Amino acid sequence: MELLCKFLSGHALADFILQGDTMALFNNRHHASAEGLEKKSSFPNWYYWMTAHTLIHGGIVVA
Repeated sequence: MELLCKFLSGHALADFILQGDTMALFNNRHHASAEGLEKKSSFPNWYYWMTAHTLIHGGIVVA
């Protein structure tokens, strides 16, 4: 039960505190704004943001 509480707390921390607004918007590949900016010059694709978000979650689990 303690481990479950730690995982849920870590998930909430990673999703709501450590994830910035830009990451929250652009890690969704189906969001209209994300699709429009992907086609522009050097703005990172959605998978860049999703990888960064995944690394945040992985860091929480390891810690």
